[in-house]
Amino acid sequence: MTQWPLQSECLAKFGNPATFGWGEKHLAHVKCPWQLHMGPLQIPYVKINTIASDSLERVFNHVWDWAGKDMDKIKSIHADNFSGDWVVRQARGLKMISMHAYGLAIDFDAPNNQLGKSKHFFDKKNPLISAFLDEGWTWGGDWSRPDAMHVQAARVK
Repeated sequence: MTQWPLQSECLAKFGNPATFGWGEKHLAHVKCPWQLHMGPLQIPYVKINTIASDSLERVFNHVWDWAGKDMDKIKSIHADNFSGDWVVRQARGLKMISMHAYGLAIDFDAPNNQLGKSKHFFDKKNPLISAFLDEGWTWGGDWSRPDAMHVQAARVK
């Protein structure tokens, strides 16, 4: 299993994600085997840091195999509801660069997994979250300020 970088190491490791050309240097496009959507928009791929692209492919393939390649099963676990990947910004409510800015974080099903809410759809038994955890990703649903929509290929501590 990959040892992901600490959040505090990302600026030194990857440089400033707001720098021109940063995305071309550090990001890969990973196609999901099922159709992702964000509201009415179809999402053709996920933008992810190259250090996490192979892991993300394994997660997607594992979940697709779990579902028996059945889109109804994917929908039942809300794995089709994409809510974001690479965007250069600060972490919400914190004074640090978001892991989304480094291409190390993905959000799924934001409407049912709102930041800071104790009740959310996702839990560790959800096959999508479980697959990420098996790959060593960090899940925000365990945080003191729950962020159950969020998974990241970066360690908090």
